[in-house]
Amino acid sequence: MTRQFINTGIYVLGPDALELLPEDRVFDMPDLFEACRMARLNTLAYPVEEYWGDIGQLEDYRRANDEFASIFF
Repeated sequence: MTRQFINTGIYVLGPDALELLPEDRVFDMPDLFEACRMARLNTLAYPVEEYWGDIGQLEDYRRANDEFASIFF
C-alpha cells in the first residue's frame, strides 16, 4: 500500500474564513487557505492515518468494497 499526503476534501470553516470568499469568481481551497494566511486567520491540517480511498468512480467503489474485509476484519 502506497502512503502519501492527500487532501480528503473535508473542511471546517469559521465565519471569518467564509467572509473571504469572493462572490464573482471561482475560489479554490488553496486560494482560500492563502487568503486566510494573509488575513492572519488560524488554519490547521489534521493528518488522516487510517484507511482512506477515493470512491468517486464506480471501479474505485468496487475496489474499496473488495478491500473492506481485509482491512477492517
